[in-house]
Amino acid sequence: MINLNEVGPELTKEQKDMAKLEEMIRAGQGQTRELKKLLKYYQDLVIEKEKELEVVANLHQLHQTITIEPEQKSGKSETTAILTLSDWHAEETVDPRKVNNLNEFNLKILDKRVKNTFRNAMILINLWRKLTKIDNLIINIKGDIMTGFIHEEFVESNALHPTQTILLVMDYLAGGIKFMAKEGGFKSIIIAGDTGNHGRTTDKMRVGTRNENSYEWLMYHILSRILQSEPGISFSIPEGYFNMMDIYGKNIRSHHGDYVKYQGGVGGISIPVNKAIAEWNTGQVAYLDIFAHWHQFIHTAYWISCPCLIGYNMFAIKIKAKYELPGQALIFIEKDKGLTSALKVFV
Repeated sequence: MINLNEVGPELTKEQKDMAKLEEMIRAGQGQTRELKKLLKYYQDLVIEKEKELEVVANLHQLHQTITIEPEQKSGKSETTAILTLSDWHAEETVDPRKVNNLNEFNLKILDKRVKNTFRNAMILINLWRKLTKIDNLIINIKGDIMTGFIHEEFVESNALHPTQTILLVMDYLAGGIKFMAKEGGFKSIIIAGDTGNHGRTTDKMRVGTRNENSYEWLMYHILSRILQSEPGISFSIPEGYFNMMDIYGKNIRSHHGDYVKYQGGVGGISIPVNKAIAEWNTGQVAYLDIFAHWHQFIHTAYWISCPCLIGYNMFAIKIKAKYELPGQALIFIEKDKGLTSALKVFV
């Protein structure tokens, strides 16, 4: 092989041409190696992309749109609705300046909230009827529908006297019951009336004669006589503190809630409520306790604390209750499943 860098001028023309030719061949071989390497790179890249496309194609083949057809049922499940009416404190006045402008309450606002209670409850029941059949309604009046004169300050601040309050509240209840009967088309409406601690006629709360000294207990009996001719409407008025109801074989224990004693503390009312229910269950086991009094909407699998219509007031501040918008509760108990939902009816 002739190296042009190592030969002198004595080389012949033929030798020089041969050297140039050899140099060109070597250069071409280098380019060929580079081209082969580049070709190999793109061949590998094509193979990789083909594999990716194959995976994507397989995924596309695996993808299927899932179709959900509506279930064809021969008949809907059966549910009883419970509308709780609790802690209206109808004649009490809440001055917004005394509750940091978080609430206001007077007779005009009472009128609006009571009417909204029945209207909105009926809307929710009709929505729930898309899921289940609701032929039975319990209107559970849980007491403290009035504030009364149990403290001297209420003599000064209430808008009405106790007897006037009872007449006003009775008109609202009668109108609300008739509205639910007309708009709801229920086969059965049961009015279950509990007595609160505010509706008493005595200075101090009586134990043995609680109901006999209650404006509310008297009001329930008067209402039952006014509505006795209305088809499908009946009353459950207890003689004692508890108003026991049997719903699909389940014991529902209804009461106002003032027998639960809470002095403030970590955990709120939950601990004293659980202790009280555990003691009561030693005598008669309840599937569910429904109570009010504490102006808080809390619901668990075993008990429901119902909200208040009056909303945030000085009592709520005193017992350190968390702030809540005013409302009532609507509870659904299904025949096969039991308690399925507890909703707040905003007013």
